[in-house]
Amino acid sequence: MFDRKAHSLSPEQKAIAALHEAYSDAQQRLHDARTAFDRRADTRAMEHHACDTAAERGEEPSDATPEAFDLRWFVLNDELTRELISAEAEVSEARAALIEGGGQLDERDRESGFADHASDGYRMSHEEAWVSHAQSNPVVLAWLESLPNPGDMIPTEDDVNHEADIEDWDARSVDIEDSSSVVAEGTSRRRIDRWRNICGL
Repeated sequence: MFDRKAHSLSPEQKAIAALHEAYSDAQQRLHDARTAFDRRADTRAMEHHACDTAAERGEEPSDATPEAFDLRWFVLNDELTRELISAEAEVSEARAALIEGGGQLDERDRESGFADHASDGYRMSHEEAWVSHAQSNPVVLAWLESLPNPGDMIPTEDDVNHEADIEDWDARSVDIEDSSSVVAEGTSRRRIDRWRNICGL
């Protein structure tokens, strides 16, 4: 069937439509990869149960031995992990290509309300314009002038020796595993790593 709407698109519109389609396909691949990865423990348990049930009935299980089952799942876990990483990278590349190509992201496709990188929903040229504007903005310049001199903020000997009032209060120690920066994955992990690089940590 002849599609008049598609035929009437300009070359630029067709290019943007193709970028949108590539982005949509990448998102679907990521959804499928994440679903398979998140369900891996349940899938493994179901397959293990099926093998046990087959053995109890005197039937041939899908894996000849428990070791063969474990080895197959070791390989499968590696494949599921690699597919998820690859799918995340494809979505990131497709998003960046869409934005650079002049396409617009839906609000639901943004990672947060505060974009902090060109691939999160705005072009690099926008960032450069904002920086340029801020450097010449009188409000920003006045605020910078009002900041104290860093040398004035060095504590004196009297400040160091001053005995501060101390309040007793209950608090628990924070374990390393309580930190979200330790257990973060995917987009959150990349964002944390990016800020660590920026801060030189």
